[in-house]
Amino acid sequence: MRIKQYVSALLIGLTTVGLVGCSGGADNKTINVGAILSLTGVLAHGGVDARNALQLAVEEINASGGIKGRQVKLLVENTNTDPERTVSGALKLANENKVLAIVGPDNSPTAFAARSQVAEPEHIVIMSVTGSSPKLTEGNPRWFFRGATPAEFQTKSLVQYLVKEKGLKRFAILSDSGITDQIESFTKDLKAMGLEPVATEMFKSGQTNFNGPLLNIKSKNPEAIFFIGYITEGASALTQARNLGVDARFLGSIGIIYDEFIKVAGKSSEGVIASIGFTASNEAADVQKFVTAYKTKYNQDPSHAAAQAYDQVNLIFQAIQNQNLTFDSAKVEQDRVMIRDYLEQVKNYKGITSMISYSPTDHSAYKDVNILEVVNGKWKVIKHSGEAN
Repeated sequence: MRIKQYVSALLIGLTTVGLVGCSGGADNKTINVGAILSLTGVLAHGGVDARNALQLAVEEINASGGIKGRQVKLLVENTNTDPERTVSGALKLANENKVLAIVGPDNSPTAFAARSQVAEPEHIVIMSVTGSSPKLTEGNPRWFFRGATPAEFQTKSLVQYLVKEKGLKRFAILSDSGITDQIESFTKDLKAMGLEPVATEMFKSGQTNFNGPLLNIKSKNPEAIFFIGYITEGASALTQARNLGVDARFLGSIGIIYDEFIKVAGKSSEGVIASIGFTASNEAADVQKFVTAYKTKYNQDPSHAAAQAYDQVNLIFQAIQNQNLTFDSAKVEQDRVMIRDYLEQVKNYKGITSMISYSPTDHSAYKDVNILEVVNGKWKVIKHSGEAN
């Protein structure tokens, strides 16, 4: 996203929050759906993209007549990528605004907070946009749904591709200390192939100097470095690695698959490989219809965060359409139960990202991934991997 466009998107997001912040509960004439997203903060790139997609979906449903003759209203709370603000925003949407369901948040730490402190105790569906930690859906949550591909599917497909097709054997891990679940997943997948990481180094979110951990990794002579983290740190670590003469192939988790990563890392990003569910380069007709609509409205391609938000809110719309809701704010708890029950029986819903199936014991949406590589300054699909066995 260009800087001017990015700033503009943030200002629009803040204005939206200000407008909806004055709204009360449902008035029986509109359908209130909430969102908790990082419109500011370190992960605003994903939150703004998701907010954009939600607005697009709401405009589309309203233009078609709404749902059962009612217009849909989107109420957005800015989390600032902070778990405490996530919880306060979600509680406001659930208890003050009486929304029927909530889309978001957009990373694992805020998703954990939303799940444990709002979704489950308040009995309201919260469908995360991103957040790949396997533990997010452990313990069979009844109200929290993951709208992202779990790490175990992302890393397994990536490891199998790199070991079986690229012949790589020596892997190092460079990880944000707050995302250790992906370390466990990647390490487990390596062990299944008879391998172990030659080095595992940690850093703190917001860190700018990676020379220490990179020199430790360099001493182990890895063929590839699996980076677990987000855009800013990932681009810095990659650039510094090349400056230190570390020529190992750079691998990424889903957190770096944004055009912004390529812009920040520059030429160093060429050849980076990562796994993800959605890509705007997918030529399927329904995907390209969404990409065209999004690009026409926002002058940029949609990211995976945008596509996943679009899928999740449209599933909520489908639940509202197909259940006999009261649309009475005094009976909102009853309506929320019907939405939850509907979502738990969704089978093979054809989303923009992939097929979605939920059940009472499985609240993770996607299990298909694409392996992407940066080629000539663009993320390009080099392999599609179905559900891991």
